[in-house]
Amino acid sequence: MNNLRDILSHYHSISDESATKFSEILVRKNYKNKTELSNNDKFYILIDGFVKSYTIHDNGSIKIGAFLSKSSFFTSIKPISILSNCAIQEIKFDCLSDVILYEGSFSKFIKLTKKYHNLSLFYNKTLEAGIRLVIEKAHVLIHLDGMGRYLHLKNKYPNIENLIKLNDIASNINVTPVQLSRIRKTLYSPK
Repeated sequence: MNNLRDILSHYHSISDESATKFSEILVRKNYKNKTELSNNDKFYILIDGFVKSYTIHDNGSIKIGAFLSKSSFFTSIKPISILSNCAIQEIKFDCLSDVILYEGSFSKFIKLTKKYHNLSLFYNKTLEAGIRLVIEKAHVLIHLDGMGRYLHLKNKYPNIENLIKLNDIASNINVTPVQLSRIRKTLYSPK
């Protein structure tokens, strides 16, 4: 699991013993494009491919949360109801391409963090990375207009339009599909 060790070191270095114990709770899996990943006591470490997270709200609306790529460590936590009139039912993950990942039991991982301090520190670093993603997304939504958000997303994921529907891109950057169409027309039509 050398590539696993490389991915883990992006977050925090762990001892050989901790790495061995951690790898014992993981299974390397391949999933096909459009597969929904289970979020029942699971966590994932993405080796290759592209995954999206999204929420389904009580009113039936779907909002795209994040796009996850190589070396992402992710799991679904219990949703927090932010808006009193539109509670989030659940957070889901869909494969946007064929993916290779490690899948593990989240509860077993938490038990390991209580026994191995460097795994606890690793877990803290993954949480910090998640917080940085949320802060980055908030800053992008607050400080950039629709075109700026689209260009930011395209810079981060150049081939995003080949992977997902334009409606999902619009949802992720918080514009309507019509607004996204106008943004793209402005950027790509000959002057």
